[in-house]
Amino acid sequence: MSPRRFNKINNNILWSSIHYIIKTLSLQVKLLKIKAHSGNHFNDIVDIQAKLGHTQPIPTTILHDHLLNQTITLSWNKEIPLNKDVCKCINSTKSNLIDWALSSKWFHFNGRNDTTSPLHSKDLKWRIRCSTLTLPTLDIMNRNSPLLIKDHTQCLLCNNTVESNVHLWECPEIYERIRIGFIALGDKLIDLLSIHANKLVSSITDSVQYSNTFRWAYRSKPIHPVALFLLKSYISNDLCVVSNSKLTFGNIDMFTSDQRVAAAISRIQVIDNNRDLERGYINPFNDF
Repeated sequence: MSPRRFNKINNNILWSSIHYIIKTLSLQVKLLKIKAHSGNHFNDIVDIQAKLGHTQPIPTTILHDHLLNQTITLSWNKEIPLNKDVCKCINSTKSNLIDWALSSKWFHFNGRNDTTSPLHSKDLKWRIRCSTLTLPTLDIMNRNSPLLIKDHTQCLLCNNTVESNVHLWECPEIYERIRIGFIALGDKLIDLLSIHANKLVSSITDSVQYSNTFRWAYRSKPIHPVALFLLKSYISNDLCVVSNSKLTFGNIDMFTSDQRVAAAISRIQVIDNNRDLERGYINPFNDF
């Protein structure tokens, strides 16, 4: 088998380790199919160990540098080796969690109706800092200004953990505020979809309340990782699926015809043809 084809196998590091152990110890391996939940003692031990692996705070890793088949192994963030098809892994990570097209539009969205509004600059700065985990939390301020904030990095709310951009959204003291906020967002989304959607209201309510983005809030469960994307100014695919399955965007007009006429009239400016007068700046951008 060629290295290219071998690296497309899922868990190829584990398979390389198994082949290495068998070859080094000259083992004879016989594969037997065991029926699940059949009461086999050794199979039950494997099941218990597999379940325990999901609850361990430190993930189990395999030292793969000495394996002959693992001459080149890509690592994510210099921590986690990619032991599956690299192209599929990158595409699934890039495409399945975040809708990058809508996230880009959200980053460029100006809700202040003014191209040079300082409030819009603050909104954009907040989105960038949220998404890049660079909000001025105590750990960052202690790093940047050690003389001003010296070793005072404990969260001011819970006083149990270092305040960081990760802990900011996971602090138990603000969980209830975030939950109430997501319930309000979910109810608002239900109202919008009920007005503009082309499906029954009952199915809209279920779609929103049972989605990963909002289900945890309505059921008072821990914050779902997909909801954390929204807190960090990313638009998740989970949220897009809820909206796209119910909504026809072409039927929505954000402004009535009367509003557009009024805005057009307010933009009409009388220009004096006297060339001796100093010309003022005319905003060339649409009010909308």
